[in-house]
Amino acid sequence: RGYRETAEAGADGLMWFTASTEGVKRDGKDLRGDHWLLDAFRANPVFLFAHDYTGRNLPMGRVAEIQSEQGRLRVGVNWDTKDEFAQKVRGKYQDGFMNAVSVGWNDVKRGGEAWQELLDVSAVPVPGDPDALIERQYRALGDLLRGSARPGDFDWDACMEKMMGQYGDEGTAKKICGAMEAKMKGKSLSADEQASL
Repeated sequence: RGYRETAEAGADGLMWFTASTEGVKRDGKDLRGDHWLLDAFRANPVFLFAHDYTGRNLPMGRVAEIQSEQGRLRVGVNWDTKDEFAQKVRGKYQDGFMNAVSVGWNDVKRGGEAWQELLDVSAVPVPGDPDALIERQYRALGDLLRGSARPGDFDWDACMEKMMGQYGDEGTAKKICGAMEAKMKGKSLSADEQASL
């Protein structure tokens, strides 16, 4: 359900991620950004690999900062610098081979409403939030596309140039630009379009 926000660690030394966005994603759950229960997680803020609760891989770090804002759950990760596997995974993020994170949670009812009790944040190769990578690319092109004459305008050529420069693959660039164009024009992606990303 989440994605990496920046290419480098912030001034605070943390690697920042948006761990979850609102809405229904691949898992079929409709999460609300203002309905996170974080107290138990703050007592044990683990950053895992692929929600490994069995302990085959020990935590790769800890979530040093957590913020719930504007429908997003944001986390700042402090990586375990003494763990070889953690450093290998961290390198995948730094080099752009991995971009996504995922949240593990328990559904909790409070006052007749559904809440989410956060259990973990995990590094994952494939996120449960198909919009996560699109959102990241959308923000990365923000300055480029903000110059459009009207809201909802989309510069296909500028997008393709930027995505070809980043990915070097026309098929991938077309998928990302198509999804971004739909998002800018306020259209929802079909299940087939989401699956292709």
